[in-house]
Amino acid sequence: MKILTAIFFITSFAATSLAQENDCAQRSRLVTSDFLHWSNNDIYSFFETEFKDKRIVFLGEADHRDGKSIEVRSELINYMVRKMGFEILLLESNFYELYVMNQFLNESLDKKLVVSEAFRTGTYMGSDNVKTYELISNGQVIAGGLDIVHRSWYARWIIKDFKKSGIKKKLAEEYLDYVRQISQYQDCFSCKAGDIDFNIKYFKSLSSQINDILSKAANHLQRDYLIQLVRNNIQLVDWVLNRGTLGENKLDFMAVRDSAMGKNLSWFIDRYPQKKIIVATSTYHMTHGLAKAKTMVDYINSEALENSCFIPFVSYHGQRAYKMDHELKEMEIISRDQNSLEGQLSQLDKRYVFADLRSSDCLSNLKMTASDVLPNNANWSDHYDCVYFIRKMIPAEFESLSIPDIEYISNKIQKR
Repeated sequence: MKILTAIFFITSFAATSLAQENDCAQRSRLVTSDFLHWSNNDIYSFFETEFKDKRIVFLGEADHRDGKSIEVRSELINYMVRKMGFEILLLESNFYELYVMNQFLNESLDKKLVVSEAFRTGTYMGSDNVKTYELISNGQVIAGGLDIVHRSWYARWIIKDFKKSGIKKKLAEEYLDYVRQISQYQDCFSCKAGDIDFNIKYFKSLSSQINDILSKAANHLQRDYLIQLVRNNIQLVDWVLNRGTLGENKLDFMAVRDSAMGKNLSWFIDRYPQKKIIVATSTYHMTHGLAKAKTMVDYINSEALENSCFIPFVSYHGQRAYKMDHELKEMEIISRDQNSLEGQLSQLDKRYVFADLRSSDCLSNLKMTASDVLPNNANWSDHYDCVYFIRKMIPAEFESLSIPDIEYISNKIQKR
């Protein structure tokens, strides 16, 4: 059974004749373009025709710092929301932070400030993503977070939300003190379980007390978010405390986090059964059927999987951004081998190529490479139906604006 459908976000695609010298590409079903916007690009009409009946579209980027992937993704999300009826956008950001962000947006405060602050955890604020931010801040799409990694700025809002659901302030504060303790270690990749002073047994006892109270509260969206939040925090604790026992295998370590992300994804799929959903994460998290580890998509039900398509972005060469000592740096992406999928598509000499792997024995049998953070030497078609090729990657833009702390927004709301 074909499980995944890969779709790539392409900047404008005017259909062109394929390069004659490229036998593999010439025998493949491709759309190419040198332009970005969908107003003069055929890739979007192809995408809509082929995948209009899919309920869930997964968009994957090789790295969160690949600026051109983010820009193309933003353009495609804009098209899908405005033209294809997609209403939910799930991102690799924290589950409850984005819920709080939506509360802030409903307060009609400075929307750019609200969205900027919420997305500083998992998505970079730059002009390459501006259309996505506009959709969220204008309420044209509901944003949700899939991740369990978070900061503590929104703790006061969890306490207020707990109180509304019948949880006493003392219990809420004690519980969140434990969450703060474990959160400070979430980025300490050298920490081992024995290095962290944390009473896991007592924390799970507090979690159980809170769950019992929430289960008796009136059924509404906030309560359901809080129940899922408590589950997330237990998995966050397990993720941090167990990382020292997972050895050197990166896939084992990532699988702990992916199980939590997968359960959050299933929660959104069940909560919005009639809505069309866009999922935007790194390509790894949306890769189904890895031999050595489960990823996020292995936790959704078979019906959802069959109604999904999966779209990774790939590039031939260029640069991606990273931060070191609070300074923005650029890292060169090593050009791929000419016999690779990226090398074959680069011979078309176009900025963007949308390649349908379902109709090409030539491209679909090409092997992935280790630099894709994907299964080395697996066929592309084993995991995806299509790919979006970007010839030259450019670095993502990090937020450079002077944005006040989220406390600024919190104080404004509290004064009302």
